Amino acid sequence: MFGCRSGLLLGEIVMSQVDNNTSEIEISNDEFLEFIATKTQTLQTMSKHIITHRDQQIGLTRPFFGQIHLDATKIEEVLDAYNAKNNERWHAFRKSVAAMKLFSNVIYICLHIKHGIDSYCLLEIEQDFPKATENVLLLLYNVMLNNAEEFLRCAKGCGIPEITFVEKRSYLENLPKGKLKNNRKRRKVTAPEKHITYLVTKFLNLSEEIQQLDIYKNLDCADYSTCVPDIVSEEKLRWIENKFHNLQSLYDTNISDSNLESVDSNLPVLRGHASLIFHLMEVATELCHYYERHLAGLLQADDKRSRSPITQEELFSVLFDYTLWFSEQYLSAFHDLSQDILKDYSEEGSVELPIPNYRGFHVRPSTLVSRIVIHYGTRILMEFDGERFDASKPLELFRINEKINALKRKSIAHKVCNLEMTDAYLDADEQNNRKLLQKLFLTLLENNDLILYESHFSFSDIELENEETLLELANKVIARYLALGRIDITNNMKVIFHGDIRALNDLKILAESGYGEDNHGNNILLPKELAYLKR
Repeated sequence: MFGCRSGLLLGEIVMSQVDNNTSEIEISNDEFLEFIATKTQTLQTMSKHIITHRDQQIGLTRPFFGQIHLDATKIEEVLDAYNAKNNERWHAFRKSVAAMKLFSNVIYICLHIKHGIDSYCLLEIEQDFPKATENVLLLLYNVMLNNAEEFLRCAKGCGIPEITFVEKRSYLENLPKGKLKNNRKRRKVTAPEKHITYLVTKFLNLSEEIQQLDIYKNLDCADYSTCVPDIVSEEKLRWIENKFHNLQSLYDTNISDSNLESVDSNLPVLRGHASLIFHLMEVATELCHYYERHLAGLLQADDKRSRSPITQEELFSVLFDYTLWFSEQYLSAFHDLSQDILKDYSEEGSVELPIPNYRGFHVRPSTLVSRIVIHYGTRILMEFDGERFDASKPLELFRINEKINALKRKSIAHKVCNLEMTDAYLDADEQNNRKLLQKLFLTLLENNDLILYESHFSFSDIELENEETLLELANKVIARYLALGRIDITNNMKVIFHGDIRALNDLKILAESGYGEDNHGNNILLPKELAYLKR
């Protein structure tokens, strides 16, 4: 019963010993050449096939490029184990193998996209995506031709014996038409709302991540390199790629394996768009990796021993004008449909919440409210004083501050009017008048009607006018200091949010946390339930 595991352990020990021996003993070039030559025969044969059939490359298929990727991966692992990338004789050969591995994988993914277009249930966009995919494949076939020539050149330069045999068999992928009958019994989901709203929300959040890369649209093609890696980088693209892969997996677990797709025809559209964008991000990540790790270095170092199979312009045309462009296009196309899906499955409600204490809905509170709404992807309306505003747009929320401040001034004016001291007219003694104003402010502060953001008020910046009452002066000073942010007026005003209860629950948590601020406008930590706002 322990035989299998013991065998694995023994294998691990043997590999460990080989690795140790490899690192401790210097192998001669002749010995390594004899060793590596046998491992390159298949890749040499397939490279010659690409070169020999350069005019029929459109017939090269996924199995063909899959085999190249597999062989190049094995060779690269051996080269790395023997420190080839740090060896003067072998480092260029190692780079050519790495390029074979990367671009064979890129072509494989693009071919997968080409064959999957009809099954993705894609929404219509203005651009011809199938045609664009064909054009990209033609460009990549030429890259692979350059790759094959470079690989054979580097192999010859290292002394690897040339393989003269070229396979004559066809690599055409003759696929029968049709699909197997859909007759498998699926589990029944009685409450699909939770799964569907969660997946659509995650899709919309990821669309926000991709849209942050759209800065390149403001650049000319010649300037694409200026946003790599600061805006578009392998790290960012791999993060997005993994997120879309997770979304696809979650869909397959919770939706594809159930009866839900037969209930709502929009769900396969979600899955198709998520899958397509995942594969486009795979290509984008590989290309960004090649540029950052290999091409940028070659351009800077002007390495004569290594040649890139793809130019910077060609790489950026695929990266920006194909993968990122069409990812954004299909995200936008799905956006309206996602709103309809959420509307069908979301539970609607309303919640009454206080207005932020510090300066109402200024930048930070409005931005946090907007980000919660965008996170859930549903329409949330904020109602105040008989008007409704789109809570996903901070500028909409800023607008109500004028109303809030007007109501605050009206409220405080009423309270000031009820104070006995405000009936008197000001006299000629300015010092006495300022003392009266200080006494009035102190009274309002003691009554918790005002909030002071400064510890001392001399009112030296206030001009007193003849025949002005203390009430008129107080209202003028309060309006001025309120506009300057030196004071605030306490209030019990509320707003009402209408929409998806998931977003409303988080808005309630935000309000209970002071909308991310204390009474003096200092930022405070948000609770863990709102951790996604920190991104």
